[in-house]
Amino acid sequence: MKKVLLILDGMLSKHLIQRVSSIVTNNNHYHVIYYNDDILPQNRPENIRFYKFDPTSLSKLSQVASNEYIQIMVLASTKSDTEAILKNLQNLNISTNITVLDKWDLDFSTYGNPNLSIINSNNFLSNVMTLQLPNIPTTAQSIGQGRGEIMEVKIPFGSSYVYRHLSSIKQNNFKIVSIYRESSMLIASPHHVIQPNDTLLLIGEPEVLLNIYKAIKNETGQFPAPFGNNIYLVLDLLKKSLQDVISLIAEALYLHQNLNNIMLHIKVINASTIDKINVIKDIQSDRCIVKFEYDNINTQKMIKDDIKDNNIGLVIVDTDTLFSANQMEFYYSLQIPIYKSGSLNIEFNKDLVLFLNENIKLEKISPIVFDISNQLSFNIVLLDYDPEGNYKSELIEHFDNLSRIYSREIHLIQDNKNPIREAKKRQNFLHILPFTENMLKSSSYRKYISVEDDMMIYELRDYPLVLIP
Repeated sequence: MKKVLLILDGMLSKHLIQRVSSIVTNNNHYHVIYYNDDILPQNRPENIRFYKFDPTSLSKLSQVASNEYIQIMVLASTKSDTEAILKNLQNLNISTNITVLDKWDLDFSTYGNPNLSIINSNNFLSNVMTLQLPNIPTTAQSIGQGRGEIMEVKIPFGSSYVYRHLSSIKQNNFKIVSIYRESSMLIASPHHVIQPNDTLLLIGEPEVLLNIYKAIKNETGQFPAPFGNNIYLVLDLLKKSLQDVISLIAEALYLHQNLNNIMLHIKVINASTIDKINVIKDIQSDRCIVKFEYDNINTQKMIKDDIKDNNIGLVIVDTDTLFSANQMEFYYSLQIPIYKSGSLNIEFNKDLVLFLNENIKLEKISPIVFDISNQLSFNIVLLDYDPEGNYKSELIEHFDNLSRIYSREIHLIQDNKNPIREAKKRQNFLHILPFTENMLKSSSYRKYISVEDDMMIYELRDYPLVLIP
């Protein structure tokens, strides 16, 4: 049986001893030193023994206090009594764990006891009151270190985290431990999808959790979060002409300047002609890092390592790269958004187009669609083409609801014409799709005859595209 010594006085002590009396177990035996009978509980369990005397008296305290206690707790009602009790424990060479309630911001450095734990009631109560204010993260105060390394966050409907698989969220220096949904708790696993009004339990570095909290609560202007904070472009100078290099850099800079990313990382491999190198070097800046790789390395491994090391949330590729042998499978495996450039620069585009299809779960990427359109100031155009006139009313209602939440107008076009043929009549647009496994069937004849939206990427190669995992 473990022995605990409680030195108590004041109203808080009354609540503490009542609490201890109600939850006491046979594993602990409590000795209580007290001043005033008012703190005594009505029911006194057998494993609580009470001593009534003044603990500021060294001679009296020495009769009870010793190192046989596994824990000593001090709750005194005055500053002088608290200091006197601690001085007495120091004189008695008590080396056990001591927990003290501090209401006066005392200086405890003079006691030189490494086993002394301080509970500052002013800080604690101010933290509790602060948590009642709107848009303040809820952190655990009595678990772990109490520094904010355990946090609870409720997901608003318009968050960029809504409808995201946990597997798609880069959890660097933090972990999503569980999801509270309605009356259930779900142990977090990669296949779970975050829903509006879910509450996430997070564990990690306090500074990281605070940034995650801000990203979750901000409804727009966060992309490429939650996938990462930076944009990444690889330039293989052996495979790219000077004009290709100029065009890709222009698209990367446009996205870098208009999206809410922190850094643009450009990795250059197979550096060849001086004119290409000079074009790239000229864009180096505080927010644009250019690195040259001169070793003969595995490009795919390099890309994976760079994504991991630099918190990349968006990778830029050109059409030839994405559709070359096995590259689609590789970029799909990264599980972060991919931007594919088109034959026309995105800078001259003003429309973001979605082909409505109930089979590819557009609802799951819809918050990101609104986020991107908001940051790039693009119009959202919904194309609902069906030869039989079976239009997607539920999807349209979903986007109508989101348009009110985000205060973004949507343009709906419905017709019974061929969707690919009609799309090609548009001069330029940014196309957004969920990145699905169906797109990996690059060798299948099906891609040339299918009118499913996830196969349209092969027919609409000339248009800029964002693939969302």
